[in-house]
Amino acid sequence: NETYETYKVEKEKEVEMLSRHLRDATYELAQNRELAEGLRKEQERMQYRLKEYQVELELKENHVNIQREHKERKSQELAQLQDILTKSHNTINDNMQHIKMASQLDAETQELTKRIRESLKSSPVPLHKRKNSRSKTPAGRIVASHKSGSKEERMRSRTPFS
Repeated sequence: NETYETYKVEKEKEVEMLSRHLRDATYELAQNRELAEGLRKEQERMQYRLKEYQVELELKENHVNIQREHKERKSQELAQLQDILTKSHNTINDNMQHIKMASQLDAETQELTKRIRESLKSSPVPLHKRKNSRSKTPAGRIVASHKSGSKEERMRSRTPFS
């Protein structure tokens, strides 16, 4: 009987110990489930934040690309404007050279005109006689405007259809 009692006490202790282990394991399991649920929610939050960061990074990359394209466009526009400016300066310089040459030619022309007038003023032949030294008659013949020789000599040198 005693052996049975000892055996029964030992088995009861074993059952109690197993019950405690089962309770502890059940408690641990519940904690692990809560922990697993918390970790799952944390993982979802992290994935959501990761997506947010990816979208933010993509937006920043797009912004940088837009800025780079804008900078490239502005750089091209600046190069075109510099080219236009250079051509304008060259055109202005060319025009200034033409103006200088025209001014020089004008001064030379005025000087030559002045010399010609002075030489004509000092000439013995009057200006009104010099201008048209030959003129056409009403019949279309060219004759000298000044009368040289007698009327008979002039008539003899004339031909009917000349």
